[in-house]
Amino acid sequence: MNKPLKVFITYSHKNRKAKNKLITYLDVMRHGGLIDIWHDNEILAGDTWKKEIFSTNLPKTDLLLYLVSADSLASVNCNKELAEVLTKKDIKVIFIILESCDWRNHRLKSINAPSTEGLHPNRWEPQILGDIQVLPAECKPINEWNPRSKGWQSVVEGIRNAIQETQVQEDSTPASTENASRAEFAFQQGNFLFMLGQIEAAIEAYSQAITLNSHDGDAYNNRGVAYSSKGEYGLAIKDFNQAIQLNPRDAVAYNNRGAVFVDNDEVDLAIKDFNAAIRLNRNETKFYNNRGIAYHKQGNYNLAIKDL
Repeated sequence: MNKPLKVFITYSHKNRKAKNKLITYLDVMRHGGLIDIWHDNEILAGDTWKKEIFSTNLPKTDLLLYLVSADSLASVNCNKELAEVLTKKDIKVIFIILESCDWRNHRLKSINAPSTEGLHPNRWEPQILGDIQVLPAECKPINEWNPRSKGWQSVVEGIRNAIQETQVQEDSTPASTENASRAEFAFQQGNFLFMLGQIEAAIEAYSQAITLNSHDGDAYNNRGVAYSSKGEYGLAIKDFNQAIQLNPRDAVAYNNRGAVFVDNDEVDLAIKDFNAAIRLNRNETKFYNNRGIAYHKQGNYNLAIKDL
């Protein structure tokens, strides 16, 4: 039987009620022996809080749950905990979105994030942050679910899936588990580094993930996004081509390649890619939005208006 995963909850004290609600919803997994939960309310009188967090509990963590709100994004302590995780062992991080806030553009203090000026609306999200797992489903904040219990249950299901994936990796052969774990860690690291604006380091991490697992289309896709953010369109398109070759049904890769074609003034190719993305997923609004932008650039205003 797998030992319980150590779960660490990062949250703003202004979101204490949400933290308590999360713990309640995780109680079935806790009683089932799947997880052990720790948060700063566990610190006893007389304990040194910094030692309890950074020396005692974070190093033992398997899964960090970051409750995302405007308050947590502005919290020095929350960001210190997140930054600490990035320097530690393979700790999986899940963002749980409590409310509408500017989390997609969040960066740790003193670290420059990539500029989003000139990008098509929602061009890269939620794929990049979603790939490091954002809950609830479709990045819909808890406070927008009706009833909210459905949002919390979506969070529980996502966390349970993450735990099951971890257990499957632990049950694999040592060699394959080590290789898969290293590839996944490099991929997750690349996502975080991109979010923090360290583009070259992100590309290096994605490249390491690809070296460890050359069949990971998501790693090619995300490295393509990183290259595109630098204006290196040739390398970006090459990576998107590979992602599509590995998974011809990857609508996101078609959309991302189409966005690069728009930036590179290859509008006809862009529209072709957006058409493919829409055929694969007719319910994704950003694909219509991006095709509308391409039609507008082409001068086909009626079709642009129809898409938008």
